Amino acid sequence: MQQKRVDSTTAQIHDAPKAKRQKRAPAPFAFYPKQWTTVRTFDNKVSLLRLQRGGPQLIVKKVLRIEPNSANDPKPFEMRALALLPSCNRIVHALTCVASEDPDFGIALFKYYPLGDLAVWKDCEFDRKNFKPVPESCIWRFFLQMAQALAFIQGEIGPGTVERHLILHRDIKPKNVLVVDIGTTYPSFKLHDFGCATVWRESKQHQLSHCGTYDWQPPENPQINTTAAEVWALEPLVWRERGGIQENWKSTRRSETITPRRIDTMRPRFQDG
Repeated sequence: MQQKRVDSTTAQIHDAPKAKRQKRAPAPFAFYPKQWTTVRTFDNKVSLLRLQRGGPQLIVKKVLRIEPNSANDPKPFEMRALALLPSCNRIVHALTCVASEDPDFGIALFKYYPLGDLAVWKDCEFDRKNFKPVPESCIWRFFLQMAQALAFIQGEIGPGTVERHLILHRDIKPKNVLVVDIGTTYPSFKLHDFGCATVWRESKQHQLSHCGTYDWQPPENPQINTTAAEVWALEPLVWRERGGIQENWKSTRRSETITPRRIDTMRPRFQDG
């Protein structure tokens, strides 16, 4: 039997470690309105769309106003705020943004998460289902991941922290935290809706801002243009997940005596995990 001849050059090629193939970036999401049909309307600005052909794909359509001061970038403000942030699994990024028939409005499209927001998830999975509180381990997971989300948008963790702008969300509440089923015992959580967001500037942190939802904001309201105010907003969310009644939280919040505090220079640091 003849033996296969292998020269030294061929042997070196086969023995060399194979280079790993780089993963291709996902193709941009292409939206063709005629291919989608509305299956549910949440309000006059948000609706759920289903792909007519090619599988039961669902997306969320959100109609956003284009502000008059956005001539240089004619997109809704929420899209411009999200564009300042790199991709992160703790943030809900838009699939794409397209123009609408009305030039004063744009259409943002997002991935649909069936478990809904934090309030809907708690009501369906615990309050109505078995009348039990959210497990403590799940609450800790929520707190950790939302702390990571804040650290990310505040430029403390993630890529390009030196070059990135520090973003303030300014409307942290149960409806702006989406619950994501990842196939494990406990779900994950993502920060959503940057419609009230702003870029942090030292010159503006003492300015009063009337935006967001008062019931979920710190006692310093309307002085909310600080990173500390963002971190404080996680407390009432944890309170609610532990079974606290929102009306009791409101009365406690409004009746407490607040002493002056320096919250302008407090910047939390969290480790990504």
